[in-house]
Amino acid sequence: MRTVVVAPRATIPPHSLIRAAVTNVDGETGWEKGLTYAPETPGGYRAFTRCSDAEYTDLPDGPTPLVDYEPWELLIEHPCDSTFGFDRVGRDEELRRALDATESYAIARELWAGDLTQAAADAGDLTADERNLALVIGPEVLNAGTPVPARRALGLIEAAVGDALRGQQAYLHTGRETQPILRDLYRDGNLLTTRLGNLVVADAGYPGTPPEGTAAADGIGWLYATGTVVVRRSTVFAPDENSAAIDTRTNRVLLRTGRVVAATFDRSAHFAIPVDLTA
Repeated sequence: MRTVVVAPRATIPPHSLIRAAVTNVDGETGWEKGLTYAPETPGGYRAFTRCSDAEYTDLPDGPTPLVDYEPWELLIEHPCDSTFGFDRVGRDEELRRALDATESYAIARELWAGDLTQAAADAGDLTADERNLALVIGPEVLNAGTPVPARRALGLIEAAVGDALRGQQAYLHTGRETQPILRDLYRDGNLLTTRLGNLVVADAGYPGTPPEGTAAADGIGWLYATGTVVVRRSTVFAPDENSAAIDTRTNRVLLRTGRVVAATFDRSAHFAIPVDLTA
């Protein structure tokens, strides 16, 4: 007989989208049914001299696009081994740890790739214009899509997003294959920043894929930039009592829980640049 010991617990990722994003705004209600807002992006400025009628204007080409988003349900399915007995309280705690450990990965994956919203469009439930925001959908691709070394890519995209946001803090998004070659990043607790103070998100859920319509290529990574990302999460659903039935053939029990989630950003600042990973 072997001694039953305590397994290591699932843990919250030390670096993730949820840690970097702005999370639920206090007092918000009803957003789970669908949300919209007008981003608070500065509109630009005009400059005058006192001794001339001349002026200089730095104004956006049009109004800041509204954000419309259809929240979605994140369901965690966690199989538990019942060989050593079934303690429902302990299993519920294990299920909550599974949610805490997994949710940022799932939300980040949808924010980057938009798999769910594209599936809804493919099913005919949404038009292309009605899809939720995703990093791969409609960014302005810099440098005419020609890959550049990492340091050059970082400079170009920080310049572009800084101009679009009038100098506000930006979010840079990168896959974990690309992140190691980005130079001069700083770690502040669980956050990564550039030398200029822009947040760098390299969630494990980011697949690193190119914008839609662009073919993936070996040795090429992608770096995206946006304004502030807001992640909204509802309260956690109670575990499904019906999911606790034990399968005696496998000694496994499947537990489920989840929450409604949404991840949005300001579309007036949305850029992408290909990075040469071999340079």
